[in-house]
Amino acid sequence: MRFLFYITLFSLPLCGFSQTDSVTMDVVVTIRNEYNKVVDKADQLFDVKDYAASLKLYERAHSLDPADKEVIAKIIKVKELLDPNCYGKNAYEKVICKADALYASKDYRDAIQFYNRASMLNPSESYPAEMIENINRILKDD
Repeated sequence: MRFLFYITLFSLPLCGFSQTDSVTMDVVVTIRNEYNKVVDKADQLFDVKDYAASLKLYERAHSLDPADKEVIAKIIKVKELLDPNCYGKNAYEKVICKADALYASKDYRDAIQFYNRASMLNPSESYPAEMIENINRILKDD
């Protein structure tokens, strides 16, 4: 994708930008330099498995160049690595996934909040209410 930038940069005069428009060229070059630095740093963080930090930088790079498919693919990959069980699911499933993770870690009060959210997202589903009942029994026994 970086190669395409240089093609675009050198074709600007063909698109109506004059070579004397140095301000425009300076802005384009500055943005591209920032983009390259952000992607390089994100790649380094990804390589050392600091996925949360790399995700933030990949998202920053995406804001600088929304068309870069490599960065989009990296964002998807990092999100999958950060939460492989919940990634790609609908809103209800994501909330249930988070609630179940909190339940498994015995963070019952936060789990109840997420099960309540899930109930609001899908009122016909009985699972969230059942889990809240289980948690209330656990908390009552303690």
